[in-house]
Amino acid sequence: MKAKSLLIPAAIGFTLVLILLVVLKGNVTALEAVVRAPSVPAAELRVCPIGPPDCDYASIQAAVNAARSGDIIKVATGVYTDVHRARLAAQEYVTQVVYLTGTITIRGGYTTTNWTTPDPDANPTTLDAGGQGRVFFIERDAEVVIEGLRITGGDAIKGDTTDPVAGSGEKGGGTYAVEATVAFRNNHVFDNTASAGGGLFLRVGEIEFSGNTISSNTAKNAGGVYYSEGPGKATLSGNTFRSNTATGSGPTPGRGGGLLLFRSGPATLSNNAFIANIAGDGGGLYLDESDITLVNNVVADNSSTVGSGLYIKESSPLLFHTAIARNSGNQGVYVVGGSRVELVNTILSTQTIGIYVAEDGSQASLDATLWYANTVDWSGGVSHTGDRIGDPDFVDPEAGDYHISNVSAALDQGVDAGIDVDMDGDVRPRGHGYDIGPDEYPDFLSVVKEASPTPPRAGEQLIYVIRITNYGGVTYTATITDILPAHAIYNDGTVTWISQTILPEPEHPWIGYITVTVEAGYSGFLTNTVEVVGIYEDERETGAARHVTASFAIYLPLALRAS
Repeated sequence: MKAKSLLIPAAIGFTLVLILLVVLKGNVTALEAVVRAPSVPAAELRVCPIGPPDCDYASIQAAVNAARSGDIIKVATGVYTDVHRARLAAQEYVTQVVYLTGTITIRGGYTTTNWTTPDPDANPTTLDAGGQGRVFFIERDAEVVIEGLRITGGDAIKGDTTDPVAGSGEKGGGTYAVEATVAFRNNHVFDNTASAGGGLFLRVGEIEFSGNTISSNTAKNAGGVYYSEGPGKATLSGNTFRSNTATGSGPTPGRGGGLLLFRSGPATLSNNAFIANIAGDGGGLYLDESDITLVNNVVADNSSTVGSGLYIKESSPLLFHTAIARNSGNQGVYVVGGSRVELVNTILSTQTIGIYVAEDGSQASLDATLWYANTVDWSGGVSHTGDRIGDPDFVDPEAGDYHISNVSAALDQGVDAGIDVDMDGDVRPRGHGYDIGPDEYPDFLSVVKEASPTPPRAGEQLIYVIRITNYGGVTYTATITDILPAHAIYNDGTVTWISQTILPEPEHPWIGYITVTVEAGYSGFLTNTVEVVGIYEDERETGAARHVTASFAIYLPLALRAS
């Protein structure tokens, strides 16, 4: 043991001599020598409700305090209710479950027997502030990843001892972050309260916000999420904003029940659902000086006095493939303050006024809009082309399911807006064109029928080729029926293939052949129909059936009719 202890300082001294010699030779600076030293790998710190020996810590804040830059904190299922006070400056303090600085990842959904694969649904990991303060307070310049957590019980009003230097000002009940880089993924933020941003308050930062559910939060403004003044890029995708409330009233009505964007930088909102949120202005979303892009979003069942779905003020957003439906109170979309709005492939359904544009220089341009069951479709400075009228036939709007059915008036009626996937990530277009709205009906089977020779000759043989291509991800077991026309002679006029396997391999379509005889002396069209009844099983639908019908017509030219 003694010999070993003597070797350690000797080795250290030898290493320092080598570094010094290199520096003196002029090959590298002292700073470079330090930088080139091997970096310490990120550590994994484990947290569980009972602490050691099952894990490293019983408190998430204790793990954060012990962590180094880049470490990962894994949190096991359970409820974490400890709150802590952090000093910002002088006598100003904030209170929260977790106070974050530096670079760190916090991820829930683990168990004390499985620290490898998180499953937040099976292993709920709840951070509950119990109304004593916020859940998360994220300091300036922090780089934080927060994943797979249930964030609840935050009260920003009680989280501030005074109005802190950081300017938090009773904002962000669930999470408060200013001038930070935040990746916020697959979390459920519920039952939090604040003056602004009941669920989250995010300002002047670079934000990735994906796969979260923001529900039942309250604030005077931005019941769900407040995002403002972001010079960096913000991406909000695959989130659900449900039943949040902006409670302001009187001369200052609450703005933005689900989400409020104020002077946001470049932001993209894709594949989000804003359902059943409540506000004075902008029940679903409130956009203020925010020139953003919205793709494949659902804005439905929200309520407010003005702009029940969207309130757009002094902004120039682009909206592609949006469903704005069943918002109550007044307008589905309210445009004011000199805004310029462009909407492409939009469903505007079941509202008092589909879209209202104030006469203050504001304008709205719509292309390929499906109008249905609005008391008034539009009012004010609205230009519109490619209008469609009909029932979008949502699958189950009462349950918040705004996918379309196979009889929807939105099917194949849209235009190419450059959006090649829908809100579920399914490829668009399917079928014969782009569907209007955020959902592309999953018409996975393409049925094509060809004939040879073309044109056919009366009294001679005609060969039909049926090609069925499966673009989906599941295997179909199909019954295929070709209903032949009366003038194409083939037994009883129908051909049926039973229990045919159609694999999800576009490069290997199912192919069937039929040889018929064209009736002697016939002239005119030969029109027949192919029907495919495909039964499949996958994780979402078991034993469901998909019906695909394709018609095929050929014409015998005058020169050949007498042949």
